[in-house]
Amino acid sequence: MSNILNISNLYSKKLTTYGSKPSISLEFFPPKTKTGLDNLIKRIERLTIAVQPIFITITYSQLNNKKTLDLLEMIIKNNNDVFKNVNICCHLTCTNSSYQVINETLDKCLELGIKNILALRGDSVENDTNNNTDFRYAVDLVRYIKKRHGDDFCIGVAAYPEGHYNNEYNSNTNSYISSQSFREDLVYLKEKLQAGASFIITQLFYNVDKFLQFYNEYKSIIPDYKKYLMIPGIMPINNFMIFNRATKLAHVDIPKHIIDRFPIDIRNDDDQVRNIGVNIMVEIIERIYEKTNHEVNVFHFYTLNLEKSIAQIISKSTLLSQILEDSDSDESDSSYEDAVYSTDDEVDEGEETSSKTLNSNIKTSDINNSTSKPLHTSEDIKLALRKDSDMEEDEDIIFDSDSDEQLDEPVDIKTFKELSIDPNSDKEIAPSSEHYSTKVQQYNKKLTNPPKRKRTRSSQSSFTSGLLSSLDKNLKRKPIKQHKKLFREISKGTNPQLGKTILWDEFTNGRFGDSRSPAFGEMDGYGPTLKVASHKAIEYWGNPSNIMHLIEVFEQYLLNSIPVLPWCDLVGITPETGLIQEQLLELINDKQMLTTSSQPSCNGISSDDKIFGWGPSNGKVYQKAFVEFFISKEKWKILRERLDKNEKFGYYCGNTRHFETSFKNNKDSGSSCVVTWGVFPNSEVQQTTILEEESFKAWVEEAFQLWKEWAKIFPKNSNSQNFINQCYDNLLLVEVVYHDYSDFDGLWNFLLEDDGNEVDMN
Repeated sequence: MSNILNISNLYSKKLTTYGSKPSISLEFFPPKTKTGLDNLIKRIERLTIAVQPIFITITYSQLNNKKTLDLLEMIIKNNNDVFKNVNICCHLTCTNSSYQVINETLDKCLELGIKNILALRGDSVENDTNNNTDFRYAVDLVRYIKKRHGDDFCIGVAAYPEGHYNNEYNSNTNSYISSQSFREDLVYLKEKLQAGASFIITQLFYNVDKFLQFYNEYKSIIPDYKKYLMIPGIMPINNFMIFNRATKLAHVDIPKHIIDRFPIDIRNDDDQVRNIGVNIMVEIIERIYEKTNHEVNVFHFYTLNLEKSIAQIISKSTLLSQILEDSDSDESDSSYEDAVYSTDDEVDEGEETSSKTLNSNIKTSDINNSTSKPLHTSEDIKLALRKDSDMEEDEDIIFDSDSDEQLDEPVDIKTFKELSIDPNSDKEIAPSSEHYSTKVQQYNKKLTNPPKRKRTRSSQSSFTSGLLSSLDKNLKRKPIKQHKKLFREISKGTNPQLGKTILWDEFTNGRFGDSRSPAFGEMDGYGPTLKVASHKAIEYWGNPSNIMHLIEVFEQYLLNSIPVLPWCDLVGITPETGLIQEQLLELINDKQMLTTSSQPSCNGISSDDKIFGWGPSNGKVYQKAFVEFFISKEKWKILRERLDKNEKFGYYCGNTRHFETSFKNNKDSGSSCVVTWGVFPNSEVQQTTILEEESFKAWVEEAFQLWKEWAKIFPKNSNSQNFINQCYDNLLLVEVVYHDYSDFDGLWNFLLEDDGNEVDMN
């Protein structure tokens, strides 16, 4: 891998070669699981070839920098030539970090040939004995890097177009004062630039007017502003809930004209939300480019480890499409070799997934985006990033079995078999239908005429044919190294799932998604944090020193009296949770089960339902009831004996030192259980919520780390800190699922049943 140029030098070279034509950069975060990590490497390869980023960044976990360094090493030591022209930037945060950790990261980056660091402050924690007071702000880290390493690194810093949300303690009033001022932050930004920073990446935003105001004032206080690369941060909208959550956590404004394009009745349909989001991002990018007179011409995508929306935005934008044209036309510049390789495809015109009549606020182009195709000079790129070609059979997809199977499930399931995986190949690992056990056969009636598994035309699978056709035309026209390589991979079957499973996790995944996905887990990849300032944590949760105090905290969350828990950072409970609110309160108060996540069951509810509904219209959704909670080891022993006697239940249980489950392992991949799925017209079964052994183990580490993070906000050896640390040592995290989804009350009646044994957690 070549990392000869730092970001500033590379950008200067780009300006010399292409002028102010647009470029992009991409951010990724270290996945939670090993399989997710392997899949992310393939994803980065594809996006690198497809969209030619000027650089990529890897986020940094304050609690586990090893994950960041491992990912960096995997990318750089990858033998694939794809990465040889990609510059990498490593994030680095300084608060709560020791000199040893910071030096270790910087030295490792130098060893790997990485010349770019994004210096960030990170989340500060009061009363943390490990907090290094020498690194209070990002400017301190910039100065330290310059002092220790001189010009070895090109340093980037963050900027906040709407201002960084601060909570400063006022000793006169003995209270915290909240503030958010971009003008105040511009002063700090100037300090960071004067300390040695060379480029700037902004926080995500959706209000272009505020960005333009920020940018104009930035230019007024930085006379030599053209020396510094200003890169706006762009977060695609893949899921409305994540979009809403991200803006609240970042304290950024969503203009009314954007919110109005997401009427309530489509917010649970990720396909429609993403289609609208693509158009919004295109408009934001093109407006910034024009209103800044092309001075802002690099755009940083917060990918969330996803790829489809990135490719769609570039494909739909007449501005960003120039990236593809440039990569196709320039053969002399080794930094910008020809490359045509995209995994993106859109829904075919004849396969629109939703028939719902939408609010008039939605633009026609938002919903019918697949009929609006930008014209590119390169026919092969146009085919690769646009919609798929007509292909009636999944000819290029290899299945373990192509036989038509009769299914016992009471729904129209068209699942695909697990791809034949050669452990020595470069294939991306995708889940099979057998990987997820629904364990419902003994509670369901067979259909009179069960459906047969068919191989139907799919926009994802037929993409392969379009890509092959495109490459064939290109190869006849002119030799292109990357095209030849890709063509060989497909024709030899070494990467056969390009069209079928490369996008099997195209939406944000969450911790109850598929652990094999690179996007599994936290949306930002920064690791477990309380998500609120220390003084807010004390305001919300008080100073618990015994179990009754702790029970009250969990109870107040369920009553919507406080907005968050350390493990629940979505503001407020959902209407769905409201249906079982009474039962959850009883579990907390009567059984001392401190619930952190749950869902009620439902059986074939309309996908348009106001509470349970999600996905396209005219579908049916299903849910198994499950609940996750902390419980004492003594109480768990009693509950486990009861659960083991009833096959309708399954569970995971563990802490940082222990794990047990009632589920049977699926070969070497661990056990799993789908608890939310949906059946929609012209679509395979969609599985959105999954309990998995691998994901549970990853979450246990974070869940118990959050006890530690909570303990840090209290004075050392205080009653509250000691009690929270005892919780860390003495509690277990448990997930219990009830397989009979036709029985709404089954799980709750069982857990609330009097077991005749009273055990006090104290």
